[in-house]
Amino acid sequence: MVVSAPDKTSEEQNQVVQPEPTPAKRRNWFAIVLLCLGLQVTALLVTEFVLYVAGLGEEEIFAFDPDLGTKHMTNKHVTWRSEGFGYSYFDANGMQDEGLTVAKPANTYRVAVLGDSFVEGLQVHAKDRYTQMLNRMVKLANGKNIQVVNFGTSGYSTAQEYVLLKKQVFQYSPDMVLLSYNSRDIFENWSPPDATLTNIRPAAICLPGQPLVVSNASIDRWMKSPRARFLQSISWIRQNSRIWGLVSAMETELSFNNKTYKTIMDLLTRPKKTIVRLWGEWSQPEFWNIQKLLPASNSGPSFHIQFFEGKDPNAQINKKTGLKKAKKKIRELGVGQQPSSSHGSQQPKAAAVAQPAVVKAAPTEGERNYISLMSRTLGALISEMNGMCKERGVKFVVISMPARLGVSPIAGVETTMYGLDYPGEVELVRAKCQELNVPFKDLLAPAVQHTEKERKEMFYALHLAPPGHKFIADQLAPFLTSECVDSGR
Repeated sequence: MVVSAPDKTSEEQNQVVQPEPTPAKRRNWFAIVLLCLGLQVTALLVTEFVLYVAGLGEEEIFAFDPDLGTKHMTNKHVTWRSEGFGYSYFDANGMQDEGLTVAKPANTYRVAVLGDSFVEGLQVHAKDRYTQMLNRMVKLANGKNIQVVNFGTSGYSTAQEYVLLKKQVFQYSPDMVLLSYNSRDIFENWSPPDATLTNIRPAAICLPGQPLVVSNASIDRWMKSPRARFLQSISWIRQNSRIWGLVSAMETELSFNNKTYKTIMDLLTRPKKTIVRLWGEWSQPEFWNIQKLLPASNSGPSFHIQFFEGKDPNAQINKKTGLKKAKKKIRELGVGQQPSSSHGSQQPKAAAVAQPAVVKAAPTEGERNYISLMSRTLGALISEMNGMCKERGVKFVVISMPARLGVSPIAGVETTMYGLDYPGEVELVRAKCQELNVPFKDLLAPAVQHTEKERKEMFYALHLAPPGHKFIADQLAPFLTSECVDSGR
């Protein structure tokens, strides 16, 4: 007997059996994903090419160094558009002088110039920098050629220049070393890192009766922060990507001007201390005053390279470095919050404001004591550098730069720090050089003798414009002609 299968219901008959995805369909989805990724990569490459042709996104200049904090990248093209405009190339050693070799050419008197962004001069073309102009202007009576080598790096303190002298400069066999002093360098020798990359520096201190101590403990601590680890992990991108260069330029602008961004970077760099600081601020009734949170209607330009941020200046120093003695000493001085710096790299443009420059009252006793400590430290650095040069038969000279704070202050910008203005800083440097019998050349005094129009034309916002470089070259040319005597090399 044959048993027939039961009839399917109409519902079952209407059901459509879905076929399993075939390998071909899965490959189609994979191809779509690859296509999307390919288009994104192509878009990035096209953007990089367009930026390359336009010369945009080429202002990322810093690599990190365990001794110096920051240094120039190597084999790097730089097109600078902040304030002025200039094109540079950093060679395999991070130097920007075209055709420079480590070995000194025959019949050449080589002058090494140390300094910060005023010496570096990225805001103008190479031919318009005073270091290059001096090569064309100075003629030595002994028949030698002069070669002025630019070792300037944005944001450098005297302590960094001291380390650079030992680490790199002597390799170039200079006959003379020019140490350039710029505004507030005296305070930068004791400043912990913050949101601004140019403030990653070694710290220097010289207590009464103690030798000079230069420590990179603050650099070591910064290098271990999440932000530092991230930046070091993308070093190839920072070196080569112009898209990243635009991101970096925006980041730098925010680090100068945006308090929220600075706080975020502080949380990534030193979270514990930042949380403690924020909690202290939030617990104050004044913090919640709405009127204080509103921007001032007539506030002037602000330049924010912070030094101490109202904290203990020794907060970033490891006690094992020998600087622990300075912590108690500085606390005893009763120094308050550190004002902002006025120079460094990638400064924002200054707005025209009708208000006069802000001048602080005379320094308090605690401020005078602190200035004395920083002056002693600066003198110790100059003395050590002079001694190292003498050991090698190298002439050592200190020059004071015509900083804008002393020549043509920007309206609304505080011209003093701890009650000390830039002319006062120059006098401290002059006194230290006289005490140590170190040649000193003052470029501030002749600069202020110019007319107001001429003084303004020397600068962009804060850095030197071509007329400023021309002024320095005119001042230094006869000085170098008389100072550059045959060293016997």
